[in-house]
Amino acid sequence: MDKNSPAAELERFLNFVDACSQEYKNAYDKVNEEDRRVQDFLHQMEFAKDQAERNRVATKLQKRWCSSSWRRKTGEP
Repeated sequence: MDKNSPAAELERFLNFVDACSQEYKNAYDKVNEEDRRVQDFLHQMEFAKDQAERNRVATKLQKRWCSSSWRRKTGEP
C-alpha cells in the first residue's frame, strides 16, 4: 500500500482513533478510582464518632491531596 494513498491515510486515522479511545478509557477508569477513594474519605469524615477521628481522616485526605505523587497523577499544580 502506498504511504500516501487514501487507504493508508484512513488506516492511520483509524489507528489514531483506536489509540485515543483506549487512552480515554484508561483515564476514565483512573478518575473513577480516585473518586471512589475521595468518597471513602468523605464518608469516614461524615460518620466519624468524634472530632478527633474526623480530624485524623481530614489530615489523611490533606496529605494525599498535597503529596507530589497525587499532583503528578491529577495534573494539579
